[in-house]
Amino acid sequence: MTDIVFDGVGQQFYNTADMCLYYGIPVWMFEIRLQLGYPVQVALTAHCKEYYTLTCCDFRGVGFNSLYAMCDFYRIPVRIFEMRAEAGWDLREILLTPA
Repeated sequence: MTDIVFDGVGQQFYNTADMCLYYGIPVWMFEIRLQLGYPVQVALTAHCKEYYTLTCCDFRGVGFNSLYAMCDFYRIPVRIFEMRAEAGWDLREILLTPA
């Protein structure tokens, strides 16, 4: 059985992987963007450069002006953040595990 998912404009996909493939974004990046509080359509379509400057929230709901600002606050290099996200870590683990 498949889990039907919808993008931000109502287009239907068989699963998240198919939707991310259609939008050309890695699943890990889409999932971490959702954890950061981005709306589905923004999570799917934000250009990679925009991704780092969009406002976001940490796992406590505290807002930051950018991913850089959040990583700086938690003393995590952005590259470490990306590697952990790509490995499937949740946002809390990414931010609270020392670099």
